[in-house]
Amino acid sequence: MKMDPSGRRWISPAECAEYLHVHIKSVYMLCRERKLPATRLPAIRGHGGRGRVLIDRQGLDRLLEEGLVPVAEELLDKRRRARR
Repeated sequence: MKMDPSGRRWISPAECAEYLHVHIKSVYMLCRERKLPATRLPAIRGHGGRGRVLIDRQGLDRLLEEGLVPVAEELLDKRRRARR
């Protein structure tokens, strides 16, 4: 069952990938490049890991409206260039 992220402020990278129709790795890449409004929650002590990444859906919607989030074709072109 897919969750509808429209009612929540923060969404996971998987939900963001589905929302943008891109691969989850593209979402993480955009987060690393600071092109998405994301935050990393601290890891829980004793459980290892690097913490959880969350994307601000309201901020994402604003960026989409302004045309500031790369669309899937641009992301694909970027991957192709990186492989060369």
